[in-house]
Amino acid sequence: MDGSVVDKNHEWSFCFNGIQLFVNISSADHKILRSRNLGRHLTLVINPRENFDAVASVHTRSGRLVRERIRSRIAEFNGGLLPPELGFYGDADNREWQQYQLHEEGIEKPARCPFRKNRFE
Repeated sequence: MDGSVVDKNHEWSFCFNGIQLFVNISSADHKILRSRNLGRHLTLVINPRENFDAVASVHTRSGRLVRERIRSRIAEFNGGLLPPELGFYGDADNREWQQYQLHEEGIEKPARCPFRKNRFE
């Protein structure tokens, strides 16, 4: 898969061994987005999508309510800020990779998905 597919396809998801994963990047550089600051070191938080979707599926009323509650708590923790990059997997205007590194003033945000296909032969 080349970068153009990743950057343009709303159904793209990072996968490992056939399992769809959601990645988020946390760092001490995040001052405003406290929810993305887990301490002194760069931290990648990797979750299987199916676990999150089982609890907070966008396809069920209860799942949407769980997501709303999570996001309201994130906004409260972040002093009222809810990052505009947060979306829902599968929405036509959502790009999953844009949620990996959320924008904050003074923190470089990639212009394209940082994951690229490499061939090891």
